[in-house]
Amino acid sequence: MVSYTFFALAIASCLAPALAAKKATIFSQEPCTGESAKIKPNNECTVVPETLKGKVTAVKVPEDVVCNFYK
Repeated sequence: MVSYTFFALAIASCLAPALAAKKATIFSQEPCTGESAKIKPNNECTVVPETLKGKVTAVKVPEDVVCNFYK
């Protein structure tokens, strides 16, 4: 379970090996349903889309992708 307050103003940063094209996905409902957005693994800070701000409750991260989430 992912804390609602943790993602209230979340910013995501993901990093993956150069050849991996997999993306992390954030969701507005548990368990990984509802509105979603893909986060590119580019080691840059990616602001959560306006439509998901304050709504992110679940995250699906591919095995070889590392994501850091910031409030």
